[in-house]
Amino acid sequence: MAAEERQYEGSFRIPAPKGVYQAAGGTNADIEYAYRAQNIRTERGLLASSYGTSRAFPSLGRPIETLERFYRRTRPDDPEVFVAGAGGAVYTFTQGTDGWVKRAEGFLSDRWSCVTYETVEDGATVDILIMSNAEDGMIAVYGSDLRVEKKTLSIGDDYADVKFAVLSRHAERIWGTGAKGYPDDIFYSRPYDPFDWTGVAETPELGGGVIKQPTWDGDAFLAIVPFGSYLLAIKERTAFEIRGSDPSSFTITQAYGSDGPIQARTICTDRMQMYFLTQDGLGLYDGTKMEVLSRDALYETMRMRMEGMESMATACLCGQKYYLALCVKEHETDVLTQNNTVIEYDTERGTFMIRKGIRVRDFFALNDEVFFTQADAPFEVLRFDDEKTGSYLGEPMKCLWETPWLDLGKEMMKRDFVLRFTAEADENGLPLKLTLATDRRAKAKTILLSRTRTDYSVKIQNSGVRMRLRLESGARAAGWRIYGGIAVAYSMDEA
Repeated sequence: MAAEERQYEGSFRIPAPKGVYQAAGGTNADIEYAYRAQNIRTERGLLASSYGTSRAFPSLGRPIETLERFYRRTRPDDPEVFVAGAGGAVYTFTQGTDGWVKRAEGFLSDRWSCVTYETVEDGATVDILIMSNAEDGMIAVYGSDLRVEKKTLSIGDDYADVKFAVLSRHAERIWGTGAKGYPDDIFYSRPYDPFDWTGVAETPELGGGVIKQPTWDGDAFLAIVPFGSYLLAIKERTAFEIRGSDPSSFTITQAYGSDGPIQARTICTDRMQMYFLTQDGLGLYDGTKMEVLSRDALYETMRMRMEGMESMATACLCGQKYYLALCVKEHETDVLTQNNTVIEYDTERGTFMIRKGIRVRDFFALNDEVFFTQADAPFEVLRFDDEKTGSYLGEPMKCLWETPWLDLGKEMMKRDFVLRFTAEADENGLPLKLTLATDRRAKAKTILLSRTRTDYSVKIQNSGVRMRLRLESGARAAGWRIYGGIAVAYSMDEA
């Protein structure tokens, strides 16, 4: 009897695939989650291959460790400029031009912390991009002509050589911390003057100053970020809230402590949420409590992190997704020196996905897009999740979706499985491998997807009490999509 005509006693459906969930030993977990998955999209009810990558900027031939979008309000004719730190120099790039232009060189570090602000030049307001690091101190890129100026801060005799590792902007002041020799100090400038950090004895509310917050554990401040209407100042194991609008009302209080060091390059904030990586996993602070989001969902991934490579982790937040690159071993004996895995966390849906095949040195979120620098030569800046492509720079990506082991609540023999779904691909003849494994054996069939949306019915003759379904692709540099989930029917016998 044809598969379409036979009366099957059992069935189940993966109605709306969500993401990865690695707890429960991969047995009888929620069927909408995969126990193993990589390079898959599941938004809007899809089960689809991930978007690919594409070249976004001309190559500098050396690692770009800082990439900032500098929007110049005072240059409406040419407002958008990209600023990069690489090879001991600062470069600018504008769309439509031939390439990067070197603006300054001779710097010790290429990793800058940046904030945009404004100043007065020849009686007119001009936009500036303020940049600072703990080796070179502060510089400014002027929006009028994109020149770079070294800045000597007015900060008082006691702090003459302070060079900030990180900057932030709050209450019309620039804030800085992470200076060598000052692990417990957070500095703030005068309002509307980013280069004068001295106090004003007569009117303290108009002056700059410093807030000291020792923790007596050897930790130093490594980040200071806007968080709602106040600031979060973060040490390796402790975070503090800084509230108030001027020095007379500034207060600093401990918000929470963590068990392990927070990785500075993974800290991202979005309104009243802060995401970060610690030794416990991916953490969230929502203004009242700290929790580990990945404890169950990414149990195996976090367990296989490469020891000693935590500082390589890097992240960005763009739209509703947090992107985290880190070193994850495939086997216990692996030795890694580069990030080889990207974790995508959907902050609205609360779901995770794993990306493989990309080696990320740094992440950047600019203009509602995600970019990253390659960890390998030629160190290009690439666009992450380019909707126009389903490949990694023209190379196929390996996509995988594997359900947990399922007994479907019945200790009976299941056999003669039929899979039904609706799918399409970017190219005709794109192979999609379907494997149905049971506790006895695994059997697979490969179907060729069409560019036209088509209904598929695939029969796989196998039997067993437990089963799991695996979908794989990777033979073509093109994408595919399954709509409305996957329905599975089967017959049953006594085990």
